[in-house]
Amino acid sequence: KQWYQRRVRGVAPYLISHDIVMTRVSVKDVNAHAFVEALARFLKKTGKITQPEWVDIVKLTQANELGPYNPDWFYVRCAAILRHLYIRPTGMHGLTQGY
Repeated sequence: KQWYQRRVRGVAPYLISHDIVMTRVSVKDVNAHAFVEALARFLKKTGKITQPEWVDIVKLTQANELGPYNPDWFYVRCAAILRHLYIRPTGMHGLTQGY
């Protein structure tokens, strides 16, 4: 097989063999909403993070009257925080301002 490099629609060159295109994709290249939803499903499915018992009675801010409608909001919030830390590492002060 012959390997060579080629530009593919503005993406940096990577190895291409016949009709197989190998491109590198990072978190910054993927739609944020789709990535957070997929990561939340992964966290729930693998059981790496368990929901606390108080999840069903909590409000997210003082201004809200009701809790979140999504029963998996805790996993979505964890996934959003993980994405945020991956893209721009910050400390607790930066996280408390955003979340």
